[in-house]
Amino acid sequence: MPHKMNKRDMIRALRNVICEMLAGQNPFDAENQKSTFKNIKDKKAVFSKHFLQEALDVLTSFLAKKSNNRFGAGRYARSEVTTHPFFRNIDWDKAEAKEGEPPIVPKIVSAEFKV
Repeated sequence: MPHKMNKRDMIRALRNVICEMLAGQNPFDAENQKSTFKNIKDKKAVFSKHFLQEALDVLTSFLAKKSNNRFGAGRYARSEVTTHPFFRNIDWDKAEAKEGEPPIVPKIVSAEFKV
């Protein structure tokens, strides 16, 4: 049976997608899963200086170590996320209704994936 995502799961998924899309990789990446989890717990994420301030703010806020300080985790999570300058171009009503076109549609050259 598929897992139904709650708000916490959706925020976590959004955080991971944004981090990987902006940074190109998990900022806590390590040789194995155990080391990655240790990095998440113990290390501070470091990002390149080429990021816009809004992107850095949303990334570092998503990655706050204390859950009550984490972006989108508090009582006003929805408002915090939907009003953040990083997301200013998103029509949240259309997104929630699954309407509209994505701002970027990747061009797929080949359906073959090599591992």
